[in-house]
Amino acid sequence: MQTDVLIAGGGIGGLLLASELSQHARVVLVEAEAQLPRRKYWLTSQRCLSTCRELACCVDREYPTLDFIAYDRTCARLQGPYLFWETDRLVSYLEQMARSGSCTFLLGQPLRTYSPFPKGITAVVGSQEIRTRLLVDCMGYASPVVAAKRTVRYVGYFVMAGQEVKLRSELAPVGLHNPLLQRHPTFLEIFPTSKGTAYAAMIAPARSLSEKTALARDLRAALAMPDYAESIETIPGSRRVFGIIPVGIPRQLALERVAFFGEAAQMNPPTSATGLTRMLHHYKDVAASLTGLLHSDTLSKRDLEAATIQPFSRLHRYFQLVLFQRLLSMSSDGFRTLVHELDRHPDEFVNDLVFAEAPFSAWPSPLLGALLTPRSHLGASLAGGLRRLLVRL
Repeated sequence: MQTDVLIAGGGIGGLLLASELSQHARVVLVEAEAQLPRRKYWLTSQRCLSTCRELACCVDREYPTLDFIAYDRTCARLQGPYLFWETDRLVSYLEQMARSGSCTFLLGQPLRTYSPFPKGITAVVGSQEIRTRLLVDCMGYASPVVAAKRTVRYVGYFVMAGQEVKLRSELAPVGLHNPLLQRHPTFLEIFPTSKGTAYAAMIAPARSLSEKTALARDLRAALAMPDYAESIETIPGSRRVFGIIPVGIPRQLALERVAFFGEAAQMNPPTSATGLTRMLHHYKDVAASLTGLLHSDTLSKRDLEAATIQPFSRLHRYFQLVLFQRLLSMSSDGFRTLVHELDRHPDEFVNDLVFAEAPFSAWPSPLLGALLTPRSHLGASLAGGLRRLLVRL
């Protein structure tokens, strides 16, 4: 089989690029699983729809607020709006768009290896060979390319496990709640849907995937607590959700005839892991850049690096990396302090910290206030991010 573009990974990142690139080139999308993955849910800013209004039909609900809650019920309620996406609808829509172009789907066919030839790459997918001019890696933390070529230096992971539950009464959406007093907190998320259910999941920051996190146990304990027991009913056999979100620093932005996108390109802000916001902001520009390089057949590592679109500023990345490293050693009391800090800052400033959408220069007063409070989590993380940036410069 021959193609112009081989996209490895059928998650949302791979589907976004396939929906665009297939309108201009031959595309083959390969996915290791027998079906397109639908095991994650997504929360984004509203602003990310500005460049892709056609995807508004895939939004399930708009939330006016989002809560961050400590173990003692200390709460920072941020003002949105925020968008909660219907995963099945989004996957189906993007698949239909890709198939309407020149995209072939190969499911249950993992990328095993690849080797270059003078004008392209031969990839071994399942038991067959595919010759392609460009390989786009959208495989996330499980990418054998990222692992073998060491294109990302990982500093940790977010591990998530949860399920869809039934709501007996309406609940406000919860971004992070540490409901259990712990040395190393786990965090509950609850996102109500439009059909009277909610996605409830426990999330834990971890230094490595070998760390043991009893997320299912913590989820059962949290949902049995008075704050939730009267409002939530478990559904036997309900959809399970899980994920592993890598947190790291890109070492290489591209390889010869190999580009990275999504989590494989570290497009998710390290602390908040809100990768869909960043992908929606940039996927059309990334696809346009790759289309131009395909037309001119300039697909060297240098060409692809020059065309790479940075998802957010270096200062945002370094700030969030330092904050993530603080989360790794933070106790329940430490998270309570962080919630107090979030409540003291303007909502728009905190939202930009979470989604990495605006430059820090847009918030001189809150930025200075945080820096002048060096013992705070935000102040220490901003100072640490600035130090890393200055060293890089």
